[in-house]
Amino acid sequence: MSNEDSEAPRWRSPLAPHVERPARRSRFGVAVRPPVALPPVEHLLAGAAEVDITPPPGLPKAGYSANANDGTGFRTRLRARVTHLRCGTASVALVQLDLLGGSSILQHLVADAVADRTDIPLAGIWIGATHTHAGPGQFLGTDFYNQHASNRAGFDPAWTDFLVARIAGAVVEAHDTREPAVAAIGSTEVWGLTRNRSHDP
Repeated sequence: MSNEDSEAPRWRSPLAPHVERPARRSRFGVAVRPPVALPPVEHLLAGAAEVDITPPPGLPKAGYSANANDGTGFRTRLRARVTHLRCGTASVALVQLDLLGGSSILQHLVADAVADRTDIPLAGIWIGATHTHAGPGQFLGTDFYNQHASNRAGFDPAWTDFLVARIAGAVVEAHDTREPAVAAIGSTEVWGLTRNRSHDP
């Protein structure tokens, strides 16, 4: 780390007070920063990063509601994969998570965490998920899912803060390593690798 990096002010998570002093009920907010007009870029720039988001054992798994169990270990790791694209006046980070679903809380906190290190606005943080039932919940943006997706209800600020830090780090890495790129797309039919669980078809 350079001296310049070490002297730069560090982003302070709005969740930090709730992690340091846990309470039964907490309230936090994120001020949405106004979008900044970006200078146009003629050609596509792209970067990518991957980071481990596997939590320690003990968190309730999301997706099975009251039938869920707490995690006791792991067979494979959970990952966050980020693709960053910059072209024209747009800058986006496509974030794919091995979690139950996306989260507006994650989107706002990650956008705030990377705002001073990247040119990616809030609207440029796109979060999607693989919908795995093998990872924790309690980081989601709705009370319904935080209450009912797992075997224990509630929002976990420590777990969410961990996710924000890991995802934001990957977004910054993808942004900082972007290079000139060419976009391409293709499709093909795949047979014999999927199974329809509906009996009638």
